[in-house]
Formats: sequence, C-alpha cells, structure tokens
Amino acid sequence: MAEKKIFSVLEITRYIKSRLEGDFALRNVRISGEVSDCKEDKKGHLYFTIKDDGAVMGCAMWSAKRISGLDFKLETGQHIVVTGNIGVYEKWGDYKLYADKIEKEGVGKLFEELEKLKQKLKAEGLFDEAHKKPIPKYPKKIGIITSRTGAVIEDIKRTAREANAYVQLLLYPATVQGAEAAATLIKGIKRFEKEGVDTIIIGRGGGSIEDLWCFNDERLARAVYNCSIPIISAVGHQTDRTLVDEVSDLSVATPTAAAMNAVPKLELAFGELDAYKDSIANKFQLKIDRMKAWLDKTDFSIRRQSPEMKLKEVGRQLDNYSANFNRNIAAKLDNYDRLLLNNKQMLERLMRASYESVNKRFISLTAEIEGKSPMKRLLGGYSYVENEAGENVRSIKAVKTGERLNLVLSDGSLKARVEEINKKNG
Repeated sequence: MAEKKIFSVLEITRYIKSRLEGDFALRNVRISGEVSDCKEDKKGHLYFTIKDDGAVMGCAMWSAKRISGLDFKLETGQHIVVTGNIGVYEKWGDYKLYADKIEKEGVGKLFEELEKLKQKLKAEGLFDEAHKKPIPKYPKKIGIITSRTGAVIEDIKRTAREANAYVQLLLYPATVQGAEAAATLIKGIKRFEKEGVDTIIIGRGGGSIEDLWCFNDERLARAVYNCSIPIISAVGHQTDRTLVDEVSDLSVATPTAAAMNAVPKLELAFGELDAYKDSIANKFQLKIDRMKAWLDKTDFSIRRQSPEMKLKEVGRQLDNYSANFNRNIAAKLDNYDRLLLNNKQMLERLMRASYESVNKRFISLTAEIEGKSPMKRLLGGYSYVENEAGENVRSIKAVKTGERLNLVLSDGSLKARVEEINKKNG
C-alpha cells in the first residue's frame, strides 16, 4: 500500500488560504455581530472581533480603508455590520474578515430606504436645477435656522459682519439632531417666509450620519423645495449628501461658506455700484456725442442748401479742377521732357557711333590711297616719264628715237633724249 504524501504546515495553510480566498461566496460578504476586543496600532490599523451567541470571528481594517469605510468611533459593545472579504493570515494560520466598510447595525437598512426616497423625489423633479432659485445679490435680511448656541451661529455672524455689517441677521433657534429636529426646522422655514427675509440658511456643524439623519426627512425636504425664499444648505458633512442638500437652492460644506455666499462683501458691492455708475455715464456720454454729431450733420446739411454755400462749393470744385488740370499738364510736360532727353541721348549715341564708323572707314581709305600714291613709289626709288606735252609715257610705243622726255623723281625732274628703243622680249 502506497504511503500518503506528507504536507508541511505552510503547504496546508496556503491550500486552505487559496480555497477560502478563491470562494466567490466569501467575497464582499456582510456579517453582523457585537464588537469585542477592539485595538488600534500605531499605523492606524484596527484589529477587533465580532461575536454572536454561537461564534467569534477576528477582523481587521487597514487605515486606508477607514477613510471611506468608517465614519464613527468603533467601540466594544457596539452592534455592527462589517462588509469585506474572508482571508487567511499564513503566519498564525487563522482566518479573518478584512473589512472594507463598517456600519452600525440598522444603518444599512436606513440607507436603503433613503436611496429609495431619493429616487422618488428625483423622479418628481425636486432635484432639478431648473427649480433652484438664485441667491439674492444684495440681501437686507437673512434668516438662520440652527441651534441657539455653538460654532455654527458664531461662524455665520463673524463672517457676515466682516463682509457687510449692515445686513440684518435673524436666528430661529431649532433642534438640529434627533426625532423632533425635522419639525422644528420646518417651523423655522415657515416663520421666515412670513417675515419676508431675503435668504435662509439652514444647517448644523457636522457630526456622524446618525446625527445628520433629520436632514433626510421627507417632510423637511419638501418644505425646503416649496419655500418661496432661496435656501442655502450648510449641513457640514462632505461625505454623504442629505436630502436637504439635494433640494436646497445652494448647498455648501460649512456654515462659513454659507455666510460668504449669502452676504456679499461691501467693498465688492461698492465696486459694482461704481462700475454701474461708470457704465451709465458712458452710455449717456455716448448718446450726447451721437446727438451732437447728428446736430452738426443737420446744421451742415442746412447750410449746404444756401446760395453762399453752393457758390463756395462750386468755387472749391473749380479749385479742385484747376489743381488737377495743372497737375496733369505738369505731369505731361515732365513726360515730354523725359522723352526729349531720352531721344537726345539716343541721337548723340547714334551720331557718335556713326562718326566712329565713318572715321574708321576714312582712316582705312587714307591708308589704302597712300599705299597706292605715285609719290610713295617715287620715294621708294621709282620715277615716271612725261613727254614734252606733259603726258605720261606708258609704253615705248609712245616715244621715238631722239625725242626729248622729262623724268620725274621724288625730289625733282630730269631732261633726257631717247637714244635707243629696246622692245621687251616675250
């Protein structure tokens, strides 16, 4: 018989871990129980157990999860509902519920009912932006619905005084927590509607979701929606928006912010008044300038119809025509002067070119004539013969023996007599 495999503690623990953490039914599970043995370490992690009559389960909540998953102080003895995942801590070999969210038992059901109510009111149009009234820019009286004492009313009073000490603040002392709170808040709204204040601020200074639950009352939400006066909600809870936040005309995070939105700063109001005054003055000045321009135009139009103005107009036109004519004549004369100058320069260039060409031809012909001149030949040792009549003797046929001839040289002439005539052979 084959021996069964022996596992290490770590191997079995990891196997159990993979089975538990891989089970979809144990993911995002919700478990209720009573808190016991609650501790917080230096890093802000919570370690506690929840129990019922039959069992105990270890739980842990990391500090990063506490920011969004826990909005009250966890204490021993509280009945809570924990949402999270089952996991195994290998080192100790135990399983825990790692919490993502912790609620007081019963709150979860309240949230479900609240969500249904939100959807109902939304479907009726109570949250629509189109129904929200603008907050008055320059209020005279502001109604405040909150507790008589505490930081809320003091913050609002201080902020309002700093902004504009002339705005009147009226307080309706209301209960802002507990079962009777919604009724007193509704009475405050009706009271200020009768008094005719310009703006209403309703709110309190934060707290747990249970402390703020009265602001989720349906009757109060409808009273805020139906109020004829703009209402600013300053419930002071940024994580969850209440029904009053949804239906109010403006919702802010703190009472100080409510006062800042309800009471404009006096210097800003003066600045706007100055700007408005300047705008009116500019508009009036523009109208005056336009009227003056119209009057000037009308006056000029009337004066243009008089004979004197017409004669002046004709005179101006003649002056213009004369000036234009003189300018045109001067321009044409300038053009003719330029044309004559251009033609003169061109003629001079042509004459110089013609002269140079003729001169070159003359020099060439002179050289050619000189080359053919008899005198030049005489200078070369030649001579020519004339008969007594002065005629050139070109052939022996023109002379006879004994005839007297004249021999012309370059520097004079000789007289000779023909002794013998020899005819050239060949």
